[in-house]
Amino acid sequence: MIRQKILAGLGWRIYRIWSTDWFSNPVKEFKKLKNYIEEALNSKNPARLETDKLAVAYDAVPEDEAQQDLFDMAESQNEADAEKIVELFDTVTYFLIKDGIKREKCAVQIVPTQGDPDAGTVSQQSAIGRALLGNAKDEAIECALPIGEVTLEILHIDKYQ
Repeated sequence: MIRQKILAGLGWRIYRIWSTDWFSNPVKEFKKLKNYIEEALNSKNPARLETDKLAVAYDAVPEDEAQQDLFDMAESQNEADAEKIVELFDTVTYFLIKDGIKREKCAVQIVPTQGDPDAGTVSQQSAIGRALLGNAKDEAIECALPIGEVTLEILHIDKYQ
């Protein structure tokens, strides 16, 4: 509460995502957050956008040095770099390579919930989801699957809109 009052006093707009809501329906909460940010940006004078601040509070994250390091890293990463990295909700096209042979070309969307291969989604917790997240186009990532060790070569990243 004190942190929120201080930030609000400094002109920050706070949007709170309750952990229970996020865990029960992260896609819905993400869409609500995205809409909130878009409305906040559209309601501002373009000349003031540079000085306005927008904060998102997540009530389940502890305050510690690791969290501060994550925030510092996120601030230092520029927008152009973010467009090149696989993130949650992105759709990734990749080659699955086994024994040096390109076996198949796949396209999947990475979701926070259980994936559905028939619908073209994989969970962020799955072997493929973990392998793809945080990597860039043209990277080749080693991955252990039930069929054995494979390489995933990222061909294209469609950013979530």
